[in-house]
Amino acid sequence: MNKITIKILATQTRKEIGRTTKYSLTEYVNSLGYKVTYSKHISTAYLDKNDNTVYIPITNEEFTLKMLAHELGHLKLSHHCIFVNDTVRHESEADYFAYCLLKINYKYKTALVILSVFCCSLMAFALLVTQTII
Repeated sequence: MNKITIKILATQTRKEIGRTTKYSLTEYVNSLGYKVTYSKHISTAYLDKNDNTVYIPITNEEFTLKMLAHELGHLKLSHHCIFVNDTVRHESEADYFAYCLLKINYKYKTALVILSVFCCSLMAFALLVTQTII
């Protein structure tokens, strides 16, 4: 999906949500039929479509909000299946969606967010391998 389309979708979503807080994003994700689970026992955020749950690690408030916005991006961008070839593109699109939703300058990503995308990609790959083996 191109950046203009993603930005329009993020802007429409922000209008539907109103103020982008952890609470408002959680409520919005719930309204899409997904539960949000915050946990100190996981190291990266991920979306489990098998049980309609978005898992978010408990970290500082700003990073938690970015991770939740990123996972919402996967939902809104209809990232249904995980293929190794699509993972990098999907992560980049969800990241851009989150930045547009939260009105953050996309050019100035922090190392922490880049690390998060890398961890999400590794987790997606691990889930793919696990499901293929089983």
